[in-house]
Amino acid sequence: MLENDRTGILDAFKSGLTADTESENSGPITTSTLLEIALLAALTAFLPPAVSKYNNSIFGFPILKNASSEPPEIEMEFEAIHDFTHSDGQVVQGGFITGMLDAPMAHLLMGLFEFKVIPMTLNINVSFLAPSKPGKLIAHAEVIRIGKSIAFLSSKLYQENLLVASS
Repeated sequence: MLENDRTGILDAFKSGLTADTESENSGPITTSTLLEIALLAALTAFLPPAVSKYNNSIFGFPILKNASSEPPEIEMEFEAIHDFTHSDGQVVQGGFITGMLDAPMAHLLMGLFEFKVIPMTLNINVSFLAPSKPGKLIAHAEVIRIGKSIAFLSSKLYQENLLVASS
C-alpha cells in the first residue's frame, strides 16, 4: 500500500473524529466505533490487489448474514470478474472459487472471537459441482464444531440459486 494511503487513514482520525461526533446514519460515533473503524482500516490497508477485486465491505465482502445465529453462520457476496476466468472468460478459475469458500469461514471465526484470532486453513477440500461464470456469487459458511485449538466449518457457494461448489 502506498504511504500516502496510510497517511490518509491517520489524517482522517486526526481531523476531529471524537466520541461526540455524529454519524449521519447511526447517531453518535463512540470510542468503540472508532476502534472498529481503525481495526478495519488497518487490516484492509494491506490487502493484496487480487483481494481488493472482490468488491468487499468488511475486508471487501458484503456480509448478508451475521454470526448471531445458531449454529453461527455468515453469508458473503462476491463479484467474480473477467480477470478471475479462463476458457475465454466463461469459467471462474477454481483457485478463486476456493478463496470465496475459504474467506467466509475465516471471517466467521474472526467475528466469533472478536478479531482476537487469525485463523489459518489447515485443510480445505473443495467439490466443484457446476461451472461458475463471471457475476455475483453468494457464499454461506457455518460452524460445524469449535475445539480448543481447531475449528471445523463448512462453506457453500451459490450462483443464481445453484450450488456451484462446497467445502
